[in-house]
Amino acid sequence: MNPRDLNSHVLARGYRRLLELYPRTYREGFGGPMEQLFRDQLRDAQRRGRRAVVRLAARTALDLARTCPLEHWRAGVGPAGVAAWTQPGRLALTMGVIAASVVLTAVVVVTRMLPETYMSSTRVHVGLRATDPFVTQTEVAFIGSEAVLGPAVEALGLTRLWAEDRVPAAILSRPEAIEFLKRKLQVRQCRETSMFEIRVYDRDRLQAANIANGVAEEYRRLRNQPDGEANRSVMITDLAEPGLKPIAPNRPLNYFVGTVAAGGTGGLLAGVGWIDGRRLQARRKPQPPD
Repeated sequence: MNPRDLNSHVLARGYRRLLELYPRTYREGFGGPMEQLFRDQLRDAQRRGRRAVVRLAARTALDLARTCPLEHWRAGVGPAGVAAWTQPGRLALTMGVIAASVVLTAVVVVTRMLPETYMSSTRVHVGLRATDPFVTQTEVAFIGSEAVLGPAVEALGLTRLWAEDRVPAAILSRPEAIEFLKRKLQVRQCRETSMFEIRVYDRDRLQAANIANGVAEEYRRLRNQPDGEANRSVMITDLAEPGLKPIAPNRPLNYFVGTVAAGGTGGLLAGVGWIDGRRLQARRKPQPPD
């Protein structure tokens, strides 16, 4: 199944579950048209990009939090309904549950929409002069420079590969590919050693490993040229392997934070509603005659 179709299915199913928070009579009259409208808006938002989909999800969640309590109030209109829904405890609990459900659903939907990112790393050993205090910074900067990344882009065919991934497809120039690669690259020194770790982050785990190995190979080739500096001899010690699990998003952490936020939001709203309801009852309570 296409990832876009999968996201559409997940969002539509989530919205259908949210509609169950409305009163039954309201769902019977407006549930179908509301769901169809959401599907049309979702289809239009997906054509405009991921940000438009996130804005649609946030706007839908806020609208639900605003209208659902109102519709429950209207559904309870009548001598018995008014008496029931004006009870502070019941109304406050309903508003809190609805608010918590909306917040938790929004967190789950947004987390499911976030793209997965994999990290692969390769290690290189560099022959360094211990007396040079700036050699570490020099090597880190050199690995991330155009002198290394330019040949790596050409050797890996990244201008063609990344151009095919773009929507709509467009020609990717060499400078654009280098800048794109810089955003995916992280170089750091292994603590208290003459080894450097080259990390690459990408949505494709195989591509991340290939790019990390390609950058390391170009770095080794340039530093080991016959006319290069002898104290910069480079050896690749560990080749990058495709990551087994994505490093982002951290779904368990997002769900935990979302649950805490939903509980806090629901509890706060329920507490405020209960206090306001008690005050309303106190004002409606008949005063004893003087």
